[in-house]
Amino acid sequence: MNYLLQYQKLLDKHGVDRLPEKGYFERHHILPKCVGGDSTVDNLIYLSLRCHYLAHYLLYKAFPEHKCLAYAFMLISGRNQKINSKVFAEIREKISGKNHEKSVKVHTPLGWFNSVREAAKAHNISHPIISKKCKSKKFFHSEYYYETNFEDKFENTDRAKHLGKKVVTPDGVFNSVREAGAFYKVYHSTISKWCKSKPDFYYLEEAICNKKAKRKVHTPLGWFDSVSMAAKAENTFPGTISSRCKNSNFSDYYYSEQD
Repeated sequence: MNYLLQYQKLLDKHGVDRLPEKGYFERHHILPKCVGGDSTVDNLIYLSLRCHYLAHYLLYKAFPEHKCLAYAFMLISGRNQKINSKVFAEIREKISGKNHEKSVKVHTPLGWFNSVREAAKAHNISHPIISKKCKSKKFFHSEYYYETNFEDKFENTDRAKHLGKKVVTPDGVFNSVREAGAFYKVYHSTISKWCKSKPDFYYLEEAICNKKAKRKVHTPLGWFDSVSMAAKAENTFPGTISSRCKNSNFSDYYYSEQD
């Protein structure tokens, strides 16, 4: 088969000089750049997805000595998969154009943007950084998300059920430690530590944290409303106060009987 002739016929029949308003088309270099072609108007043509795939296949078969053409066809067809042009068109269309993540609306601390590139320009950073933040589940990236993944950005998993417990703080009740962490601008692990040490922070549904918040503690300096307050007065760690309260050698350290 004369692959070069078939290539010419494909371009003559299905190629167009301008990008059509309907349908999805891709720009193609008639003479590939790797073999001396350029990006001038005379060397550019628009092809449908299926025709673009076939064009690279025919170039690869017509000039097998050029490794760059083989590499281009490998990229366009998939490195480890053998697919036909119809399947290729279906897959490529699902991830291209309006369906591409860079074309989806995105939210950042500056508000809503029509695309990742638009948001990146407003923040004066590269668009891959915006995409990375939108996929991140860290608290300081909580305001970065796509319009399509808002609900599942902080979806709880079986390995982190404690992250979904409601937390009581001086500023109100939060639905999770992540939400509280985003409000206080700290890691969610810090909120968890505060629930175990600070009287004003505790899990709403966990009785043990409520008990710690209400239990008073006695030290040589007197009575305190919580372990953390006693530790602050003695300039030590809350864990040290708790250990002394449980150690019979420290008779002046003990909890109140209000449990």
